[in-house]
Amino acid sequence: TMPRLAANANVPAPLARAFTEYTEKLLLHERGHVQNGIDTARRIEIGIRMLPPQRTCDELGRAANAMGESRLKEGAVLDVDYDASTQHGRTQGAHFP
Repeated sequence: TMPRLAANANVPAPLARAFTEYTEKLLLHERGHVQNGIDTARRIEIGIRMLPPQRTCDELGRAANAMGESRLKEGAVLDVDYDASTQHGRTQGAHFP
């Protein structure tokens, strides 16, 4: 959920512009998290394709799940690192005022 100014707020124009700029920069930052999710999904897809054959469907399912869980953990680390490197978007201009 992105922050918004109340529709009926009497906000001075400079403050409204600053808030708009902030939300644009925040959206840019959040799109970085989206890209991390997309990249993680692609790594899972590639990982599934690269799994060696298994003796049973159950074994294959367990191997796929283990690999997927591992990739999801890596994706979570990507998001933590992204927030750390951008100071939760601050270095991208997502700070108010």
